[in-house]
Order: sequence, then C-alpha cells, then structure tokens
Amino acid sequence: MKQTYYDILGLLPDADLADITKAKNKLAKLYHPDNHIQHGFDTTEQMAEILEAYDTLSNPEKRTFYDEKVLGIVKRNFQTFTMEEEIDESKDFLQYWKASDTLEKNVKVSCEIIRQIRQHSGKRIPMFHRIIHRGDIQKEMREQLTMLAQETSTLVALLTASGIPADLWNPDAMNWVLVRWSQKQESDYTVLFHRYRVQRDEQEVSTDKTKRRLRNRRFHHRLNRLLSFASCQEIG
Repeated sequence: MKQTYYDILGLLPDADLADITKAKNKLAKLYHPDNHIQHGFDTTEQMAEILEAYDTLSNPEKRTFYDEKVLGIVKRNFQTFTMEEEIDESKDFLQYWKASDTLEKNVKVSCEIIRQIRQHSGKRIPMFHRIIHRGDIQKEMREQLTMLAQETSTLVALLTASGIPADLWNPDAMNWVLVRWSQKQESDYTVLFHRYRVQRDEQEVSTDKTKRRLRNRRFHHRLNRLLSFASCQEIG
C-alpha cells in the first residue's frame, strides 16, 4: 500500500498543526541533503516528499480534500489553525520543483520513444507483418508522444509564469534552491536562483561551463522537439 502523507511524517490522522510542524522540522533535519552529500547519499527526493506532505497537511483546505479522497474522512476540526499560517500558493517553490522534475523525465521518455519509432521504421520485416503491425505500433507511440507533449506544455507554461529562467530548469539548480528554500519557506526563490547563479559562475571552470551549456542546449532542443507533438507535428 502506498504511504500516506501521515505515514511520511510519522503521524496519526488526528494530528494537529503543531504535531505536523514538529514532525516536518525533525525529519527535515534528518533528511536534509547537506547532511548526507559528503557520504555520497542524495536525500533530495525524501526531502521533497516531506515538504509535499507538510504542504498538504498544514493547509486546511488541502488537508480536508486529501483526507476525504485518501482516508475517507469527511469531517475535521481545524480550530487551532490560523489564516496567517496558510502557505501562499503563488510563492510555493515545491510546485515548480515538481514541474521541473516531471519535465526532465518527460524529455527522457520522449527521446526513448522517438528512438524506438526510428528503429522500428528502419527494420526489415515481412510485408504482411509490416502492413498489420507497423502502422499500429507507430501510431500508438506517436499518441504517447502527443500525450507527453500536452502535459509538458502545461509544465513549461507553469515554469515560465514562475519567472525562473529556462536555463535553470535543470536538477542541479532546482535541487540547490529546494534545499535552501526548505530551510526558510518564506524566502523569495528568485533571489535564491540569483545566488545559485553567482555561486556557480564563481566556482565553475571553463570546461564545466562549456559542458553545461551543451547539456542545456541539448535539453531544450529535445524539449522543443517534444512540444511539437502538442500540435501533432512530425519528428524533426
């Protein structure tokens, strides 16, 4: 059975806001990526799960919806919660981190589908099987690409509206900001991105800079190729 947000924070469903905040802070210290990077462990994903669970359970409307959908709990009393403690959705960096993570995965999956389409197109197979199967297989894979492209288009729109520069939609930058933002969630993430860029430029040698620019160029080329399927265009 998939873990619930309560399981992730080690809480019971009747936990109050103080319990939720205390559990989040305790786990955040335990799984903070800075505490494990020297040992070669990447706890960014666990940290994101903790913040996602806290983001939902600390917000009364989100928690009510989650409890009804996942636990079947219809009524809950949130008298201990005040409006000042609500998280401003427009400033919640976690949603942008999740969008960039999904974006990265979608581009990788699209590259593999495109590779399979081209590989299948070049295979020599009997005419009968070609007529019966090839068209159906390619049609199915292209439909998968179109669905991926539609989702990716929504993610790109979200990230563009966030004000995060497109050249920073990569795991290195997004994970760096996520760690700092998780320490102080009222921080302006655009300021954190500026700090990341300054630190990166100070520490990066010319060869690393060249490699980074090539990776970024390749990623956005593949991203644009995927987005073309939102309008059902052919592979470039």
